Amino acid sequence: GVYHSIVRSARVHVTSLPPLAVAPASVSAVPGGPAGASVRSIIVSWEEPPSGAEFVTGYIVELSRAASFSSVDASREVPAANRTVVVDPLVKGACYYYRVKARNAGGIGPPLASSACVSVVEAPSEVSGVSLRATSDTQLLAEWRPPLDSGDGTPGGIPILEYLVESVVLSTGAV
Repeated sequence: GVYHSIVRSARVHVTSLPPLAVAPASVSAVPGGPAGASVRSIIVSWEEPPSGAEFVTGYIVELSRAASFSSVDASREVPAANRTVVVDPLVKGACYYYRVKARNAGGIGPPLASSACVSVVEAPSEVSGVSLRATSDTQLLAEWRPPLDSGDGTPGGIPILEYLVESVVLSTGAV
């Protein structure tokens, strides 16, 4: 099958705000999110051939940015017992076609090839220019600039479908 990645949210991190309430002294600051996480791999899965599967000695999985496979960007040899492989490292933002070929003592069979390419994307980078201001005694307005990296290495390559804004209300403990 063909796998597609869709980015559904970008987390908004507010880094410096005037205190709205006093937190208890024993509470530690919440750590920031992990840094440097990335997904630059594609998982390819397939079913065994409809005929001669008992004679298969292995599979060859190839990825190419060219639909014609005029050049191969990545290739993996896979044992006959496996029908899933992770192919990495790949180039973020690139779109890869894949094909799988079965091998036995008689040679290599015809490929099962993808009809569409699969993009290697990541979660968007953080937003910037975050500001928060009170619009009334009961409402705050949060504003920010969109991420510089939408997930494919460009600002607008992948549409951001929604933003997730999280808030925490701290109690002063006063009665």
